[in-house]
Amino acid sequence: MSLFRSHSHKTLLILNGIAPLLIAAPTLAQPLSDRPTPFTDIGNHWAEGCIEGVGNESLMKGYLDSSFQPDGTMTRAEFAAVIVKAFPNAPVVRAAPNFSDVSPNFWGKDAISAAYERGFLTGYPDNLFKPAQAISRAQAIIIIANTQNRATPEIAAADAFVLSQYFTDANTIPAYARPGIAQATRNSLVVSYPEADRLRPNDNIKRGEATALLCRISEDGSDVRHYVDSTYVAAFGEEFDAEGLPIGSARSEPVVVKTFDADPNSTVFSERLRVGNQLFFTDASGKVTDLWKTDGTAAGTQLMRSLASDSNNNNAVSTSGGSFVGASKERLWILTANDYRPGGPRAGLWSSDVITGKTQEVADFSPALAAALLPAEEIHTGWYVTQALNERIPLIIKTKTNTQLWMTDGKSNTGTQRLATFAATFRDERAVPSQALATTDNHIFFVAAERKDIVNPESVALWRTDGTPEGTLPLQTIGKIDLDVANPILPWKNQVYFTATTPETGKEMWVSDGTKGGTRLLKDIYSGPESSSVSIIGKTETTIFMLANSSEGQELWATEGSPENTRLVKRLGSSAQIEKDTIYLGSDGRLFFNASKTPNSTEMWVTDGTDSGTQPILLDSRYPYGAVVFKDQVFFPHNTSNGEELWVSNGTTSGTYQLVDLTPGQTSTLYPCDPIPGNPSGYCTPPVYTPNSTRPIALTVLGDFLYFMASGNRLFRTDGTVRGMELVKVIDSGDRQPSILVALDQRILYATYGDRPQLWSIAAPKTPAPAEFNQPVNTQSSP
Repeated sequence: MSLFRSHSHKTLLILNGIAPLLIAAPTLAQPLSDRPTPFTDIGNHWAEGCIEGVGNESLMKGYLDSSFQPDGTMTRAEFAAVIVKAFPNAPVVRAAPNFSDVSPNFWGKDAISAAYERGFLTGYPDNLFKPAQAISRAQAIIIIANTQNRATPEIAAADAFVLSQYFTDANTIPAYARPGIAQATRNSLVVSYPEADRLRPNDNIKRGEATALLCRISEDGSDVRHYVDSTYVAAFGEEFDAEGLPIGSARSEPVVVKTFDADPNSTVFSERLRVGNQLFFTDASGKVTDLWKTDGTAAGTQLMRSLASDSNNNNAVSTSGGSFVGASKERLWILTANDYRPGGPRAGLWSSDVITGKTQEVADFSPALAAALLPAEEIHTGWYVTQALNERIPLIIKTKTNTQLWMTDGKSNTGTQRLATFAATFRDERAVPSQALATTDNHIFFVAAERKDIVNPESVALWRTDGTPEGTLPLQTIGKIDLDVANPILPWKNQVYFTATTPETGKEMWVSDGTKGGTRLLKDIYSGPESSSVSIIGKTETTIFMLANSSEGQELWATEGSPENTRLVKRLGSSAQIEKDTIYLGSDGRLFFNASKTPNSTEMWVTDGTDSGTQPILLDSRYPYGAVVFKDQVFFPHNTSNGEELWVSNGTTSGTYQLVDLTPGQTSTLYPCDPIPGNPSGYCTPPVYTPNSTRPIALTVLGDFLYFMASGNRLFRTDGTVRGMELVKVIDSGDRQPSILVALDQRILYATYGDRPQLWSIAAPKTPAPAEFNQPVNTQSSP
């Protein structure tokens, strides 16, 4: 988006009627000349007009050889002399100390004292000024900003947004300098050559650059001698919104899709399931759950059914706690909670046609299944939404006397069938009927065994069903099959992968193709009874990657699905521990993963499946999570000294960096300070930076943009660059956080909770911002 402000080609150097005088301090090595311009070395220089203008007015002194040396650097003492000459009438705000490194006969002593007294420059700890130190661009810009008395929004978010929105190297701006540079940017004081959006804050400022900064101090008056080409001016629009952020031209405003007649404490949008280009969600208010569908428009947002009763309208069916339990291309299934009280409402199984919206309760299409649900003590579906097999999903029902396996198509009595009946002690290793359901092309897999010892069974069996009673059978009794929500059965290429512990091999990875002969140990990584504690961390189109322990420490393994092609990729280190909270796949087949070194930190790694292509790219990463792949890079939250901010990685160390600090911290300092006992000249500590966190969450990709929520209920989007960062909206959601973001077709959806719940939609921009990525270096702080 464009936030440029138009400027006159010639910009004046007049402030309160005082014409600034830029001087260069004399040195023995380079004596200065009082002769006026023309200077012999400024022809075709980008700041020629400004240099020539101040030279013609004898405001600038050159060298004896008639040169100006515009690319020469300036020291802190020289810049102090410049700024004091430019603002001789600036008020004194504090007393100057006798800096220990500025001798009484130093040529710039008076200028240094005057610059300090007027608050233009500060000192360093130990009563130092460092007069011979080259002054950086960041320091010079702050000094220029300190000379102005222009009112600007004092909002940290505005500072962060101005810097991140404009400068491609915003991450290189030291923390102490961010507020001052943001103020100078909003006031159009910053000049950068050759690219206005590349600040180079830690470079030493050049004499020509210093002249150009002073030429930006005022745009009032009629004198046109001193100007800077507006091409090199970092300029923003004059208009700011209520949050102090620049108003952009390409902002997409969210619109209300639906306002719900529900209590603000209801759970609109907490349960949702996307099927094709439609999103199905529930509105659970009180004891009633409503099922809705939306395509992201008001006209396409419809109530499908209030899950309030069975076909006889006798409230015999539980209507609260609706959860999506199954899905196919044509249908979805919802289960409402069992009341579990004697004589209370039974659990409800609801089925909806995703095209017509017709929603039925189980009694409408299968009285037999409804009757089986009535005495249920437990009803088990998968930990996650189960993918239908031939348009049917499984349901495991436990009663006091038995455990039953059902399959249903959700629409007909003939398509609903009890496949098997087991003893009441039919359990998995967690002592419950299996919740680890996995669907391949031909089978649905689950884990259980008929055990009287249901607390800690020594072994269980891997089962599979093809949807028929005769095709429902155990494949192999293995040992303890170690499954949980974070480590379920993984279906991949018509096989399933799972971990199991046996006395012979310990905890290792197993694989099954749905046959007894094809159910086998994939690899005994830690040979013998020792456990490798192997864990699948991710997969590409061709490879599954696993973290495992061996006698050599933690290792990365890969497999294409058989023992023969299961191989060691790289040893990660003897001190590493398994850490699989974040796994992100690049489109080029690389996998990003975490390896834990200590309980409180992890390292981010990348692998292409080879030893040389497996390397750490971010050390001391503190639990990054919620990452997404966007434009062949990984975007993720990461917590550092700047707080928890948005980071990006292209899979290399140099290409892994903080994209932007949208919530900068506060810099506190004791400047100006009074003398203290034992130090009569005064002592001031360096500025102290206290970080704030943006806490980016709900990272969601839609087309050419990445959307995310940040602290303060701020919704942002970016094209992947700092200049492409845009505040979409500060969301009013009452006392509750907005829901997570959902990408649907060409829209982003989210729900808010104010007086009444509302569903919002944001259309994707028609004209995407440029997709440029920059790789800033690390910042350095300085007084």
